[in-house]
Amino acid sequence: MKGTSGCDGFEIISVAAEELEEALRTHPSIEQIREKLVNVLKLCLAARPATLAEGKTGNKPK
Repeated sequence: MKGTSGCDGFEIISVAAEELEEALRTHPSIEQIREKLVNVLKLCLAARPATLAEGKTGNKPK
C-alpha cells in the first residue's frame, strides 16, 4: 500500500501505511496497531472522490 499510494501522489497515505507496516513488523500493542490502522483508513476515505463518499458508485445507468 505504501508504494502504490506514493506513486499515485498520496505521500501522506504512503507515510501512514509505512508506519502501520513497521508496527506490524515490530509487534507493538494491539492499541498501537489499531491507532495506525485507523489513521490509514481515515486518510484513504478522505482521498476518495466525493461520489464514492456519498455512497454512489459513479456507474452510468444503462
